[in-house]
Parts: sequence; structure tokens; C-alpha cells
Amino acid sequence: MSVSALERMKNPVERYKSGHTKRRKHPSEETLKKLREIRTKQWENPEFRKRMQNRVPWNRGKKGVQVSWRKGKRGFTAWNKGMHPSEETRKKMSDFAKHRSPITKERMKVSIKRRWEIPSEHTRLSESVKKKMWEPETRQKYLRALSDPERLKNLSKSLHSKTKPEKHLERLLQSLYPNEFKYNGRYDCGVSIDRLLPDFVNIKGKKQVIDVHGTYWHKDENAKDRQERYAKHGYSSLIIWQNELKSEKEVIRRIVEFVGREPRHYFETN
Repeated sequence: MSVSALERMKNPVERYKSGHTKRRKHPSEETLKKLREIRTKQWENPEFRKRMQNRVPWNRGKKGVQVSWRKGKRGFTAWNKGMHPSEETRKKMSDFAKHRSPITKERMKVSIKRRWEIPSEHTRLSESVKKKMWEPETRQKYLRALSDPERLKNLSKSLHSKTKPEKHLERLLQSLYPNEFKYNGRYDCGVSIDRLLPDFVNIKGKKQVIDVHGTYWHKDENAKDRQERYAKHGYSSLIIWQNELKSEKEVIRRIVEFVGREPRHYFETN
């Protein structure tokens, strides 16, 4: 290899271009269509779908398997580091994601579920998401979205579904005060108070909101500050922590005291 070629290979972009020129051509549209039809037929079979969902990766639990060649390469720089896709590319990526087939969406859900079942992977993903959320730039974007009803409506589509503590509290509220409190964690009721999304909102005309806080995501949050922000807009609030739901009797007592009247239905708790 000549000296000029060696110099070019030191540049990540040139190295990427050089590698791509030697790659084979992409399959034709006709071939891709046939492959999609075959895969779709396979996933329509319940036995195949069940087998894929229960499949265990061959390297699960093994150490030193499938180590990326990048690891141990000191001074390695990804060819696309620092590059950002153009607005046109972003639009293409967005359009592509919107038109995923139901089969593809189901395969993605199965894949994500399997990853979250691995304790180390679950911890890693949780920490990375939380770290990203606390970055100043991300928080500013999130706060701007909470200030704009239209952007908040779009953001709500990507928010998580109900957590186990939220489902637990919803069951208690429906048992005590049927059809009086409604879930608002995904902006379901269209209620945003001082850029906050309360989990449950009173839909009978009273300014009452109830939040259930997870011990992991809200461990660094001051509950009193949140209640003060609600109070500025005339809302009374009740905050229940995830670990407090273990004692249903105490939670029921606090809910009844917060609402200010006896519930319509009583039920025994263990």
C-alpha cells in the first residue's frame, strides 16, 4: 500500500468510503419483496411466533463471546462521529418508521422485551435513559414541549404506558370513587399544570390531582416543590410513593382524607 493510501486510511470518512466500494450491491426491490412475503407468512404462523418469542440467544450468559472488534482498539474513531443527518434524511427516517408493518412492530416489541428481561441490560438502559433525560439540552426541549399544547400532544404518543404502581392506584380509585378520577399520565385528559403532567385528575369539577411516584425515577425529586406548583394554580394534590402501596389500608385512608368525603364502596384489604 502506498504512502498516500495509508494517509487516506487514517481519515475515518475515507476509510468508510473505501470499505463501501468493495461491498456487494444491495438486493433488488423484487428480491426484497419476496423476502418480506416469506417472512410475513412465517410470522402469521402462531407456532413460529411463539417459538421466536421464547427463543433464548445461544450466547446468553457466556462471557467473551461476540466481542466487538472496536473494543481494545485505542484511538479508534467512528467514521460518523460528530456528523448529524440533514433535515431531508431525518424526514425519510421518520416516514420510514411511521410505515412499519404490524409484523415488524411485533418483532421489535419481542426483541425489546427480551433485552429488558436481562438484568444487566435493564440496568444499563435505565441508567442511559435517565442520564440522557437530565442533560440540560434534553430537559430544555422537554420543558418547551410541555409549554406547547400541540407539541405536548405529539410527545404524549411516545410516553410510556401505565406502570404497575399506576395500575394499582387506578384500581383503588375506581373502587373507592368510581368514574371520579381519570388517568392523565399520557396527557389523556389534556391537563398540564405548570408544565407538569399529573397521573390522575378529578373529572367531576374539583381541582384535585393525584401522583404516584416510583422510588427510582423520582428519588431525587422534592415532592413539596411539586405540590407548591400545583397549588399556585389552585389545585390540591396528593403524592403517593410506590413503596407505600404495599400498605393498602394506609393509602386508602390518605385518599379518603384527601377527597374529603366517604367513598361509595368499601372493600376489605389484606
